[in-house]
Amino acid sequence: MNIGYVSISKYEQNPYGQLQALRRYHVERIFKDRIYGKGAARPQRMAMLDSAGPGDTVYIESISRLAQDTIDFRNIIERFKAKEVGLVSIKEEFDTTSPTGRLLAVIFAATQFK
Repeated sequence: MNIGYVSISKYEQNPYGQLQALRRYHVERIFKDRIYGKGAARPQRMAMLDSAGPGDTVYIESISRLAQDTIDFRNIIERFKAKEVGLVSIKEEFDTTSPTGRLLAVIFAATQFK
């Protein structure tokens, strides 16, 4: 199943761009969080992480919409790997279902967060 995740963390943000980016990937289910503030709990992210299973692919607009920092992103990647779930980032253009995509994910994670 193709699963989408959309996250808004500032009041002035709009999810429309993220939703449009996911549309061309035929996402069947979308989890959306509208939580303000860094470090706040994201219940829909947790629901998405729990529900994704073997053979599923999670689509995100960018790494920053999914993870809070490099360690958080790395933990998500490891969780997906253990569950045989792929991750596609549209902005960074990687797909963890391939060896090259897994390498790119690590590189982008190292440079994305400050």
